[in-house]
Amino acid sequence: MPENRLFRYSLGVVLTVIVAVFMVAWFGVASETRSLLLAMLFILTGGMMMFMLSRLIKSNEALLNAKQNVDDVINSAPDALLVINRSRKIIRANAMAQELFGYSRDEMVGLTLERLIPERYRQQHEHFVSNAFGAEMSQPMTKRSELRALTKLGKEIPVEIGLSYTRQKGELYSIAAIRDIRMRKQAEAHLQLMSKVMEETSEGILITDHDTRIVDMNSAFCERTGYSREELVGQKPSILQSGRHDEAFYHQLWQSMRDHGHWRGEIWDRRKGGGLIPNMVSISAAADSAGVISNYVAVFSDITQIKEKEHRLEQLAHFDQLTGLANRMLFHDRLRAALSRTHRRGGYCAVLYIDLDGFKQVNDHLGHEEGDEVLAKVGRKMTRVVRGEDTAARIGGDEFAIICNDLLQPDEATILAARVLEYLTFVVDPDGEALPISASIGIALYPDDADSVDLLLRCADQAMYHCKHHGKHGYCRFSEEMVALDRK
Repeated sequence: MPENRLFRYSLGVVLTVIVAVFMVAWFGVASETRSLLLAMLFILTGGMMMFMLSRLIKSNEALLNAKQNVDDVINSAPDALLVINRSRKIIRANAMAQELFGYSRDEMVGLTLERLIPERYRQQHEHFVSNAFGAEMSQPMTKRSELRALTKLGKEIPVEIGLSYTRQKGELYSIAAIRDIRMRKQAEAHLQLMSKVMEETSEGILITDHDTRIVDMNSAFCERTGYSREELVGQKPSILQSGRHDEAFYHQLWQSMRDHGHWRGEIWDRRKGGGLIPNMVSISAAADSAGVISNYVAVFSDITQIKEKEHRLEQLAHFDQLTGLANRMLFHDRLRAALSRTHRRGGYCAVLYIDLDGFKQVNDHLGHEEGDEVLAKVGRKMTRVVRGEDTAARIGGDEFAIICNDLLQPDEATILAARVLEYLTFVVDPDGEALPISASIGIALYPDDADSVDLLLRCADQAMYHCKHHGKHGYCRFSEEMVALDRK
């Protein structure tokens, strides 16, 4: 160290001065005092020597402590560190290097660097190191590069290496900092695999941050919604809301997310162009290492075909296939609901029971195929004449019925019956033989005429037969007087 050299130089000068002073005093005094001077000289010289030795010991201790500190720092470094001379031999290796490559310290010191490199890379590496040492200059750590290293057991591992060069006592050395990147490579491979899976899966995948702002999605999601990545990033999933779900639905969804960290169910979304998309959606919360939610991941499965099949099954179960009107089962379900609603809200609910006049002649003269066409035509006409809140149904054969909801006055049912009669009056004339079609309509009201589904239908049916027996082509409202007249 420079201060030690200065100290030794200064001490030598002081000793020289002391000796010179004593030499002058030696020759200038009597012989009897020379012994005393000599003793004093030895004492002073010894004292100075002891002082010098004490300083040297302390200096060496400090040097050893500094060396130990450096060794501790090097051995506690997270990277493997190797010091290499011009001959490409390792002259020093830290603890991490020994652990990484599987050699002991004694085994590593003296190894050539090429022993730690797979054979197929050795020639290239020798050329690189030779050029680096040929520059004969100190350099800071260069940009780290990814290489393959070879352990004592012959296993190749991916590493990242950075090199620096230093000159010590005229000799140039290379310092290699080597980092094990196996975990990083595994993580990168996993991310690449997940990215590939995400892009190639047929399900739409959407990722948001903890504030539910969209941060990523796959191509399938973009194709399904019609939005580009640029249009979606930064937006909230509410951009896709169809309006088919109310606030209670979304409240239940987020309550499940808070309680369980996931939710699964059906959601109808709206495409960019306006079309609706039925999806089975699975949403999961992703938390970081501290347990704080960082992202939400939603997987969308298209259930359009399932919904279409359900619709077809519902049509088969609840609708007449010939006319497209509600069938008897759906009619009874809706009539029960209508009576219940009328009971709560007040007003009236009416049933129009309809039997076609002249239909038997069509079947007898023109055949069942033409008869089916007449029934289908009746279905189309009834769909046009009823209001949106009403239900038209085919009860069976040539019998039909209409549920009239939310009537304020009983006469409203009569007005509707007149309109229906007008729509259902037409002529069938396929081959020049005109066959008239009309209807007999019976009207019954809840709660005036009946207080149950079965009784209301029976009253409407009685009114229809009364109309049929008194000239057909008309409508008749149920009354007790009508029943009494029929009995006579």
